[in-house]
Amino acid sequence: MSEGTRDDHVKHYGPWAWAAGIAFGVAMMAFMFYLADGFL
Repeated sequence: MSEGTRDDHVKHYGPWAWAAGIAFGVAMMAFMFYLADGFL
């Protein structure tokens, strides 16, 4: 069997980029809640 042609972002950018993206999403959501109704 030959190597697959799939190009995963985790393989290309590494797992830290994936973790940073999730953390950025959580931070952006918390900031929106903070602006909307004083969540933090």
